[in-house]
Amino acid sequence: MARLKPKQLLIQSKTKKGPSRISYSSIITWKLIVVLVVLSLYATYRHWHHRPAFEAEMDLPRAEVH
Repeated sequence: MARLKPKQLLIQSKTKKGPSRISYSSIITWKLIVVLVVLSLYATYRHWHHRPAFEAEMDLPRAEVH
């Protein structure tokens, strides 16, 4: 790392720095990750919510279900 002189360091610290730009590829990647997580949670909910209905349709007594 280059050493800055005190005057240059003062000038550098006073300059306003804008927010860093987020690339489009990172936005798309994070959106896909969020969508996949939401879909997997929804699929899990549907599976466990409708499970007793599937067991009732098979007409198996509770003792035979392993």
